[in-house]
Amino acid sequence: MSSKITIQHFWDEEERTGFHLFSDCLDKLNMNSNQPVYLELEGIDFTVASSGNVKVCIPHDWAIKLGLMPAESKVGEASSSVTVGSINDIAAKHAKFDISLEQYEARLKSKEEQIHAELEHKRATNKDQLLHLDIELTDIQANLKMPAVALEAYKNILADADRALDDVTPELPPNLLFHAKKALTKGLTGDAEKFFEMVYLQSKEKTAAAAYQLAQLSLVNIDYGSAYMYFKEAADMQSNTLNYLNHAGDMAYKLGLFDEAEHLYQRSLLNVEKELGLDHVETANSLNQLAELYNAQGRYPLAAPLYERSLAIREKTLGPDHPDMASNLTNLAAVYYAQGYFDQAKPLFQRSLRIVEKVLGSNHPDVANSLNNLAVLYVAQGQHDQAAPLYQQSLAIMEKALGPNHPDVATSLNNLALLYVTQGRYDAADPLYQRSMEIMEKAFGLNHSNVAICLNNLALLYVAQGQHNQAIPLYKRSLAIVEKALGPDHPDVATSLNNLATLYINQGQFNQATPLLQCGLIIVEKVLDEDHPTTKAIKSNLQQLKAHIHH
Repeated sequence: MSSKITIQHFWDEEERTGFHLFSDCLDKLNMNSNQPVYLELEGIDFTVASSGNVKVCIPHDWAIKLGLMPAESKVGEASSSVTVGSINDIAAKHAKFDISLEQYEARLKSKEEQIHAELEHKRATNKDQLLHLDIELTDIQANLKMPAVALEAYKNILADADRALDDVTPELPPNLLFHAKKALTKGLTGDAEKFFEMVYLQSKEKTAAAAYQLAQLSLVNIDYGSAYMYFKEAADMQSNTLNYLNHAGDMAYKLGLFDEAEHLYQRSLLNVEKELGLDHVETANSLNQLAELYNAQGRYPLAAPLYERSLAIREKTLGPDHPDMASNLTNLAAVYYAQGYFDQAKPLFQRSLRIVEKVLGSNHPDVANSLNNLAVLYVAQGQHDQAAPLYQQSLAIMEKALGPNHPDVATSLNNLALLYVTQGRYDAADPLYQRSMEIMEKAFGLNHSNVAICLNNLALLYVAQGQHNQAIPLYKRSLAIVEKALGPDHPDVATSLNNLATLYINQGQFNQATPLLQCGLIIVEKVLDEDHPTTKAIKSNLQQLKAHIHH
């Protein structure tokens, strides 16, 4: 907000044009110090006295540039009253985040080295910390693959912190505030963190807001344990603030703390239903969050009704052809597909495709994703001739829109290769699988669940070709990644166990197959229906084993 500021001009012995400023906006600074406060912004020195007067000492040419003095003025001439922004407004105008791409990449690499060292130290002593460090390392490596995009996100959080420094300012020395703001412009968060920590400890009214900002800065510095702790504290202190609950839930989800994430998402859903109503679009968003968590855990019967309710709300409030409807339709269809309900999934996938084509045009990557989803369904139904052109169209769109090395291109390659395998076209499938895995490893690191999918599919190809010895190490590596990334009770773990067990059965290694199938059966009985294809496959293999053992 602009304020009327009276400027009294003077001249000093260093030939610097000086001004005394008087304005009601200065009470924002909460000045309580007997010492002047010195601030430097873009070469301008501000001296804030405890009396509430502010002296701005700047070179004469700067005064002219800022419009505080007429261009024809000379040193020593008095100025008239002018209207300018408040001190905080002036600071915001001059706040530029001066961190280069090279500097950002160097910081990421330094953090990467730090985590590697910590992994070596923690590997035998702290399993949970090891998992958190692995997640942080994966994200750092992903950021290094696309540093320009990551840097923009980094600057956005710095900008939020810069604004929040003004919002949460308690009765603390104002020089600390401006030192923190100045450091943020260089991409350095340490002073801002110290400032927020002081607010966190000294101002009860601002504690939750300070905790939230500390969480954001921890997040941008890829310190996920601290980020979760502060997000959780902010949510606990102000449980009616949806933003705090949702961020805490998202962080718990990211760290694999699924019980905590579920609790936080449920609290968020109850709050939004109470505050905004059962049919509000924000209620649909909260339902979607909780459903996504259940979906990731393979708890499909819990996810489906939440997705269904979210879809009904969005259709009512946004209309049947709104872009957000497409993602909701896809989510629900994917849950139906995962449970083997192909007939229920098909019209939802088709409807989603029609919406994205209408809204985004036929060559958008989201159209490619929709084509891919529908093709996957056709393959599951054995309709290979209908799936092939959809996969090929999807791959062409992805490569043109995103480039040849994008992870979505890898997914399209993987799916087309899988179709070729089912058609017996093994020589066509092999190079597609190899290229898909190379892209995924470069994009996400060696231990990501997407890499596990590529390993599993390449192993299936080798099995189909009778190359069992080449398939076994791929299956084992895939299983280890999935257990670590998704948890020991995820349906994908059961699928990996079954795949490896099937190979052992075909080789006559029944003793090695039995414990794998027994573990798989425990998982599917916990999270899948009896009619699910994976449940049926595991039970079928166990019966086959019993028959072999009795013979």
